[in-house]
Amino acid sequence: CQWKRRESSHRHRVSCIKGAVKNRRVLIVGGTGITGRQVVRRLAARGAVITVASRHAVAARFLRPMGDVGQIAAIDVGIGEEATMARLVEGSDIVICA
Repeated sequence: CQWKRRESSHRHRVSCIKGAVKNRRVLIVGGTGITGRQVVRRLAARGAVITVASRHAVAARFLRPMGDVGQIAAIDVGIGEEATMARLVEGSDIVICA
């Protein structure tokens, strides 16, 4: 999508965002919180492939039905696991801290 200054309509911006994340790998840190789960839901609806980094991945299972099969995955990452977090960030197109 190419942004054009003269086209400032909300509909144009939303369509650009939808196309911008389709099939992109998105890492969301804090995806199980109140804000994070809304980000997960919206990005899943736009076709992003989402990884949620969480201290308790089992508790994040409620996020999976927000997308298609295999579209949303939760990974256990503790606070001190810098190497794991670095690998997740490297493999992502977009990183969001919610």
